[in-house]
Amino acid sequence: MRSSTIFKLTVVALVILAILAILPYFQRWLPKSPAQTPSTPIPTIPTVRANAYATVAVAGTQWGKSTCYIGAVEGSSRFNISDLKDLGINTYHIYGGMSRWEAQDDSSVYGSPSIAEIKANPNVINWAQWDNVMSNPPGGSDYSWVGTSPSWHGNARTLFASLKAEGIQPVVTLRNRDDQQHPSWAPNPPTTQADWNEWWEHVFATVYWLNVRNTYDVNDFEVQNEPDVAYGGWKGTQAQYITFLQYTHDAVDYVYKTYLPGQTYHLYTPATTTGSDWPNAILQQAPDAFDSLDIHDYDPDISAEVKRAHSWLNAHGKGDYPVWISEWGRNREIQYCPAGDLTHR
Repeated sequence: MRSSTIFKLTVVALVILAILAILPYFQRWLPKSPAQTPSTPIPTIPTVRANAYATVAVAGTQWGKSTCYIGAVEGSSRFNISDLKDLGINTYHIYGGMSRWEAQDDSSVYGSPSIAEIKANPNVINWAQWDNVMSNPPGGSDYSWVGTSPSWHGNARTLFASLKAEGIQPVVTLRNRDDQQHPSWAPNPPTTQADWNEWWEHVFATVYWLNVRNTYDVNDFEVQNEPDVAYGGWKGTQAQYITFLQYTHDAVDYVYKTYLPGQTYHLYTPATTTGSDWPNAILQQAPDAFDSLDIHDYDPDISAEVKRAHSWLNAHGKGDYPVWISEWGRNREIQYCPAGDLTHR
């Protein structure tokens, strides 16, 4: 009886040992329970105080200040403030000048009033004509001067008020004639004292109307557009352009010093085509008649022109002048061209 019990226990033990020996081979086909699945460790989340901030240390010497403004140039006779807002635009380049706001001489006598007469009393200017063209432009559009059917109907007041309301900085081109040689009554280039009286008066009236008679806060002005090429509109020489620049500077400067003391303005020049050497010449001959070097560059890579512009500024001791590329990128089949300040101070 005892031997039989021992035998049975021995057989059971052997069976258990056999099961334990072969169990690992069957476990790979058995479904794993949650307890058998290894868990992914949960990382510890550091506690951050609401007012905590990180400090980043930068080594080396600061090279300068990069793009300050990104803007658009009027690429058609269309204006939509919503477009500019959606694009994040903070600068808008506007083609002003005589063809837009003084298509007809605002005085009955050519060359009158004189510069001295305007300085003595700005009310000798025909402000009724200026108020009318800025409020009731021909055809109901501030773009009537382009010579085609404008797609935007509105006046200069609406345009400048909209830009100001959205904090978008206008850069207004001042030019005696546009690229279509309008208006024909305006001298191109000015040469006589009567010619200079007319041009000085136009610049003065533009700046005074925008910022003294009204408060549109327009403080950035470009002097002509691509004067280095005939199709830009300017028909004078480089030397004559420098005189043109100096008269322009004098008129703008007089408005600010006399009527807007403490307010800052900027003059951009010479707004030349890609690769032009005019900026270097202007810096040599009239470095104090402007404060912002303005170029155009339609190269796929603008870095070479930007570096060259800065090298000229540094060579002439004007390294603090910003470099503006007032036209770059594509300029066809779009409604706005890019414009921006690539400043490296």
